[in-house]
Amino acid sequence: MKRLFRLLLIISVVSLAACKKTPQVDNGASVLQRFAFNCSDNNGFIRDAVAIQENSHLFITVQEDADLTRLVPDIRVVDGAKVYIDNVLYEKGKEYDFSGNSQTITVVLENGNKKMFFVQLRKGDADIDNLVYDYMRKYSVPAVSISYAHHEHEAYTAAYGYPVWDYSWRCTPETLFRIAGVSQSLCAICIMTCKENGLLSLDDTAIGPGGILECQNTSFDKIKVKHLLSHCSGLNDSDIRNNDFSVNAFVAAMGNNSLYDILKFDNPGESFLYSEYGYGILQRIVEVVSHKPYAEYLDWVMAMAGIRSIQVGENSKAEVGGKECVYYAYDIDENPYMIDVSDKGGAIGVIATPRDLTRLLMSIDSGTAVPDILSPESVGEMFSPFPYLSGYPKYGYGWYSDRTASLKNAYYNYATMSGSTALCAIFPETGICASLTCNYSYPNNLLPFREDTEHLFAAIADIINRQY
Repeated sequence: MKRLFRLLLIISVVSLAACKKTPQVDNGASVLQRFAFNCSDNNGFIRDAVAIQENSHLFITVQEDADLTRLVPDIRVVDGAKVYIDNVLYEKGKEYDFSGNSQTITVVLENGNKKMFFVQLRKGDADIDNLVYDYMRKYSVPAVSISYAHHEHEAYTAAYGYPVWDYSWRCTPETLFRIAGVSQSLCAICIMTCKENGLLSLDDTAIGPGGILECQNTSFDKIKVKHLLSHCSGLNDSDIRNNDFSVNAFVAAMGNNSLYDILKFDNPGESFLYSEYGYGILQRIVEVVSHKPYAEYLDWVMAMAGIRSIQVGENSKAEVGGKECVYYAYDIDENPYMIDVSDKGGAIGVIATPRDLTRLLMSIDSGTAVPDILSPESVGEMFSPFPYLSGYPKYGYGWYSDRTASLKNAYYNYATMSGSTALCAIFPETGICASLTCNYSYPNNLLPFREDTEHLFAAIADIINRQY
């Protein structure tokens, strides 16, 4: 009987709690029901601009000719709540100034609780921007930056979100991002430049007696420069990491005859086996043949394309409000700043803006409006799939081709590492060069993130091809 009484008491308490009229928040979705700039309220608007909400963020794009200082918002909230725009009570039909860095919308509920929202408004193409906003909302990406060119003319460049989670500054097209393994595409361009300047041949022995990296160990003397470029050197990164080698330490240890015995090693040229250390070796090769630090040689090559921002990054967290964003990983236990990027400029260590990445693509796409920094022969050689005996068949020297349906008929590189994701591509059939970066990463086994990133990238390219 006592047990039955206790059960009835618990049910009664739960029922009473459920009957209370306290609003349910659900990340603000039920509190703020609509934020928009309707064409009926704003002179000259040809369509309604409706915000896409991601937790407390409101992303919204208005047409290019909009006057941001005189916008009439349509804000709808839960019954009984009051709305404040930057601490000023909202009045329906009144004009407000939305030209600042970010406006704050505060919803005060009947019970006194408050919910704050941050408006990030920009001028641009809503068809493109809404695709990016949906992607950011799905994966909680802090910042995204894109740049697209059509027939070697800049078509659309935009930046979204916040480079740091405290919302203190907005992402701009000048914000720098780590580009992870896309750094290898730039290293391949450096190697091809060395080849054109007569500093090396792709058939040169990379390591060993008489090799570019001279040592007496004959275990690696079958590895050619082209094998390192095409990820078929036979080097296994897992074995190298298991023996606690940094890139510098590994290159130094290659002269040790016992090193070959502790590594699993396949015959060079036979199959694709991804190796960051292989591109670390290429970085050292550039330094040896050019007699310059890799970062300096990269600067020199980029300068040929009129680019100044692409550079080897640092390991430390960038100063908030500076030029480089802060990096975040899906796994909160990951620390993107534990990666030694300054030692791996040729593999994963470059930082860049998408705008400058796209400018670089225009200088190697064999077009006529922008001078190329490589000969047509070198470009063709770099993009052509390497003739592996087995394994992945669609990788050339630093570039993939025809790997996924979204990027079919493109030369591209997609890469991710803790805290950053990057993608750049040349679409020869449509004349589009494009780049995308974000300061977020998902584990490699979460394939929808990669697929969705590539799908977003290709969907924007389709819009650019049709409209620009």
